[in-house]
Amino acid sequence: MFFRLLIEGVVFAYNSVIVNKLRTFLSLFGITIGIFSIISVFTVLDWMEKSIHDQISSMGENVLYVHKWPWGLNMNLNWWDIMKWPNVSKDDYEAILNKSTKTEYASFVLRQGEQFKYEKNVATDVIIWATTTDFENIRTFEIADGRYFTSEEIVAGKNAVVIGSELANRLFEKKEPVGKDVTISGRKATVIGVFTKEGKGGITDNGMDDMAVIPFNFGKSFINQRNRFARLINYLPLPIQKPPAGNGG
Repeated sequence: MFFRLLIEGVVFAYNSVIVNKLRTFLSLFGITIGIFSIISVFTVLDWMEKSIHDQISSMGENVLYVHKWPWGLNMNLNWWDIMKWPNVSKDDYEAILNKSTKTEYASFVLRQGEQFKYEKNVATDVIIWATTTDFENIRTFEIADGRYFTSEEIVAGKNAVVIGSELANRLFEKKEPVGKDVTISGRKATVIGVFTKEGKGGITDNGMDDMAVIPFNFGKSFINQRNRFARLINYLPLPIQKPPAGNGG
């Protein structure tokens, strides 16, 4: 009786599949999409976790970033409230230098998109970081060709620039970038170095491959010092204590 019922069940299922081919296909297709969606979601979450970990690691240990915008998405904050928060300014940077007893290094950064041009090659919306001294002691990076700025060049506002590897390829193709003059928003600057390729794929930072760094005193001649994307970067050699939960900017 058991085997007869089993055989009848198998035959009934087989006939159902053959007769209702469309329904069977749609059922299997739906199951396949569901499984694929679940796998995709977990893959994306793993990628995001690794990306955030790698990006934070590149910032260095015991580094405190201060800027206007909240770090991450907070549904309890309204954008019109965030717009009322004050921009980070050079005064904040100088206050850290003069009053902080825990900070070993501090750097003020102006961030803005500008157009770069070399001969007939043009790169638009290139992210520029105009930095004060000690940036190289805080942000982890390597120089593949040339060198980074000296403290004297940053203080003097030398019209020089260190560019990312992708930006170098876009502007110079197969030519040697170091020593060449580029035009940044109508101003001449000499390329003195090229960053080592970092690779992209992060969600917190696109890396330095397609960006450029210039001395602060050169950048302030064409970048608003109260730029809403300005940020203050502090390096604290002691372990950082987590602040209490809140909505501060």
